[in-house]
Amino acid sequence: MAILEDEQKNEAEREAKLAEVTDETERRRLEKIFGIERARASERIVNASTEHEVQLRSEMRRLNLA
Repeated sequence: MAILEDEQKNEAEREAKLAEVTDETERRRLEKIFGIERARASERIVNASTEHEVQLRSEMRRLNLA
C-alpha cells in the first residue's frame, strides 16, 4: 500500500508540473521523463505484488492450507 500511496503522490506532482509548462519542447521532455518514472513505478508495484504472493503461498504451505 505504501508504494501505491507514494506513486499517487508522485503522479499528482507530475501532473502539477505539466500543468505549469507552456513550452511544448519542455512539455515533451517532461513527458518523456515522467514516462520513464511511471514505468519504474509500475515495475516496483509488480515486483512488490509478486513478492507478497510468494510470501503468502509460503505461509499457506507452512500452515498446511495449500
